[in-house]
Order: sequence, then C-alpha cells, then structure tokens
Amino acid sequence: MMNFDERDLLEFARQAGFEEIQLDLHVEIIPGVWWGSWVAFVKASGNPLAPTLQEAMAEVLTSDESEEFEGYLRPLVDAKRGMKREAVAYMWGRKGF
Repeated sequence: MMNFDERDLLEFARQAGFEEIQLDLHVEIIPGVWWGSWVAFVKASGNPLAPTLQEAMAEVLTSDESEEFEGYLRPLVDAKRGMKREAVAYMWGRKGF
C-alpha cells in the first residue's frame, strides 16, 4: 500500500469523476522505534489487512533466515535505533455539484 503518493491519489479521484477534491496530508518522521518491545514490534501491523512482521517472516523466510533477520533487527529495535515513518492522507471529494 505504499506504491503511490498524494499526487496519484488526487489523480485517481479525478479519474473517478470527482470535480471538487480536498486532500490533507500528515507526515511524521520520528527517530527511535516506538514499540515497547521486540514482541510488540513483530506482532503489530500497520494495517488490519496486512500481516504482522512475525506472520510475514513465517510465511516467506526459512527458519535459518528468520533467525538471521531477527539477529540483525532485534538489537536495533531494543536499542530504539529505528525510524518511524508515517504518512496519512485524508481526502474527500464531490461529484457533479
């Protein structure tokens, strides 16, 4: 769900027939991992339809690969050396007014 930007959203709405469109974009970049623990980090999902990191690792990585990935990432999470990046767009429009 990250392969488009706010310009694409506006264009999608225009192509769908919306004539009046407003978009508010909220972007945050915050240093430090915002999860309280490794367990919370791997069990969280940014979207109800997206798998958690734990589920994704189980689905696509072998046991050895999961172990290696966790060995790299977990110390960064525990040390809060990550970066929270979040973009939320609130858009509304009106057709044929």
